[in-house]
Amino acid sequence: MEGLLAFVGDGFALIAADATARRSILTYQQELDRFVQLTTTSGVVGAGDEGDRVQFLEYIAKNVQLYKMRNGYELSTHAVANYTRRNVADFLRSRTPYQVNMVIAGCDKDVGPSVYFLDYLGCLNKQAFAVQGYASAFLGGLLQQHHKPNMSREDARVLLMQCLKELKTRFIIAQPYFIYRFIDENGVGEPQHIQVE
Repeated sequence: MEGLLAFVGDGFALIAADATARRSILTYQQELDRFVQLTTTSGVVGAGDEGDRVQFLEYIAKNVQLYKMRNGYELSTHAVANYTRRNVADFLRSRTPYQVNMVIAGCDKDVGPSVYFLDYLGCLNKQAFAVQGYASAFLGGLLQQHHKPNMSREDARVLLMQCLKELKTRFIIAQPYFIYRFIDENGVGEPQHIQVE
């Protein structure tokens, strides 16, 4: 039920995730940060079974850091996305598949900002914007219509708020709290909380 989304702008990527932890009809908390930093300029948000999400994303993050320690340089966002996809596919064919849907975002100096959609079956796509979870049923058309690759940070905040208002209006399950970050070539920004009024 979690909502994940990310999109690219002019020299940055915005990545956001629902901050509510819930199961069945219960809400456990509304400050859950689903973001995991992978490199200095990339990160991932995940949704799915809570145990799978935490364990798999920590596994990927630690292995990406191990790669940096062994080789002396960080992987690009493209490389991180493909490494993660390979691990999803390998675990899918083992006895311990992870039920985790992800959105990966980053901003490399040579390439610029990028966003990747990755589902639990290992389907990886680079896109200008990506949405996971039930939110994808409501936000795909809105992002298709209003997203522009050269948008400013302020325009990105406005678009994010439009997306959250659309979810509040049309989705039966309340997702009022989101945590988002900007990622640019200088690194991952501080988490910012947003609440739909």
